[in-house]
Amino acid sequence: MEKFSPSRLKTYETCPRKYRFIYVDNLAPEYEKPRPELFLGNQIHAALRRFFELEPAARTLDTLHQLFRRVWASDGKRAETFPDVTVEREFGIKGLELLRFFHAHHDLSARPLRLEEWVECPLDDEASLLGKIDRIDEDTDGNLHLIDYKTGKPPTSPGYLRSDLQLPAYWLMAENTFGRPVGRVSYLYLQSPNPYTVTFTREELERFRRYLLDLVRRIRTDEQFLPISNPLCRFCDYQSLCPLELRQVAPGEGNGAGSWLVPDNDDEAIMRAVRDLPF
Repeated sequence: MEKFSPSRLKTYETCPRKYRFIYVDNLAPEYEKPRPELFLGNQIHAALRRFFELEPAARTLDTLHQLFRRVWASDGKRAETFPDVTVEREFGIKGLELLRFFHAHHDLSARPLRLEEWVECPLDDEASLLGKIDRIDEDTDGNLHLIDYKTGKPPTSPGYLRSDLQLPAYWLMAENTFGRPVGRVSYLYLQSPNPYTVTFTREELERFRRYLLDLVRRIRTDEQFLPISNPLCRFCDYQSLCPLELRQVAPGEGNGAGSWLVPDNDDEAIMRAVRDLPF
């Protein structure tokens, strides 16, 4: 059975040609470059997962910052992402500030049912929807509250949430996986004091399921994967391959830095790496 993640489906929605480069031609290892923004987001997610594994009384700001520095220092992609220590310091400090804001403005007493949980929902006999939810809480009425952390800037208008593919996809997958009703789903932007929360009716979810089936059908039958010009083109790693006149980088262009890995089971090595961080 072929598995489609929300991000995979969203890629096809945004640009079928980029979808082909990634999922049909398998060019990601050659063309996709390390991005400091993505690295930062991964470390914040990892730190928050470990943070909410602790008892509420232990969830201090100092502990959260220590967890962040530890996961940052032990990530094997650190060297290739930050060949320049000045850039690493800039993003590291940004992460500490995001977590400081989170700690000051969000509920730290929650006892999540699941953290970074894989969930899945069949679409038809040959395809399923698969994804990972950052955090799953239980509301007072027993319904599930699905939470996805966001490190970027909050939207100026939250109206787009109802049309976003990811949130209803989480809803379908969680209900199928746990056999329990979902009550709400939220994007929790670390730069905002309030979560962006939406709910969906059964009619809306069924309409969304039909849309996903149609999207999968279009992917299966697409023979051209035509490119679509959109605001994300200037950030795309595949510009040099794209027939649109948007080329800005050379194929496979990167920083050329080597990899660096601290073994997960080597606490002394990890702590040395933490002490050497530039932030």
